[in-house]
Amino acid sequence: MSLVSVILVHYCDPEGIAGALLSVRQETRDHELEIFIVDNEGSATARRLLLTEAPDAHWIAAPHNPGFAAAVNLALEAARGEWILLLNPDARLQGPTLDTCLTRAARLSPAPDVLGCRHHNRDGSFQRSAYPRATWPGPMAALANQPLARPLLRRFAPAALAAKNTDTHRREQEVSHDTDAVQGSFLLARREAALAVGGFDPDFFLYCEEIDFCRRIRARGGRIFFCADASVLHGGDARRRDGARRRQASLSEDLFVWKAHGPLGYLAYLLLRYLNLASALLVWPFLNDATRSRTKSQLEDWRPLDPHHLLVPLRYGRHRASRDMPLKNVS
Repeated sequence: MSLVSVILVHYCDPEGIAGALLSVRQETRDHELEIFIVDNEGSATARRLLLTEAPDAHWIAAPHNPGFAAAVNLALEAARGEWILLLNPDARLQGPTLDTCLTRAARLSPAPDVLGCRHHNRDGSFQRSAYPRATWPGPMAALANQPLARPLLRRFAPAALAAKNTDTHRREQEVSHDTDAVQGSFLLARREAALAVGGFDPDFFLYCEEIDFCRRIRARGGRIFFCADASVLHGGDARRRDGARRRQASLSEDLFVWKAHGPLGYLAYLLLRYLNLASALLVWPFLNDATRSRTKSQLEDWRPLDPHHLLVPLRYGRHRASRDMPLKNVS
């Protein structure tokens, strides 16, 4: 029976943490669990509640809420398991999810370094869980959002549009397969592989940290695997309902593009995003409702006049995984 180090990051949701812990304990039979709770809130009440529920858990108090990625690294440094499991407070295992993923991992050759599984919304509906490279934030994704470029892409680069289609994601996630990144709300990683790439990049305050982590794993020749035989329920609707979370996600996408594509790629990404919004407004009367809704969301969440987009190269990316100045929400 191998040891799995389960890492949960707490911020204002002790009930969610307790539910996630109960879920992983009840549904895991074949592996020993080592529990880490990293507290980004500094709540004595939450500490008493959770350590009453899980007295064997290792409690780590993070200083001044450094963000999700930095909190994970605090637990990663202390973990002893062959595998680490990142588990969100709003994730609930559906059956022996952890056991199923690790059984599949043991049978694969070459062995994977990261595994993910299917995610469903609380009502059981589809949620994207695997991220092939074509779906990552970057110049091509920005180009695919261009309403004036879509006819040309449909003719000359249909894969760029297909990668953004929900039906494409559904078909891909019906079977287990190698992919380029998996969702971080349930993410299994070999501890040695995670340590070899320096853990998660703490420049990311929230969102995109798992895509960046998988990118760096892949750059070292690692394997990312999506297991369609296992699933979790995940309350991913919190981001859609919360404007501050959506803005944070947009800022994190900027940072990811800067780190993954470099200065020229980031410049192309910015130009295409601005061109996308300008062209959408120019042809507004001719756009369908879906494109109008997407444009409104970009104006609200990405905030094209926010100077932060131009300051990313000055504030971040000085080191591959710098530990200073985590990316925080700009209200």
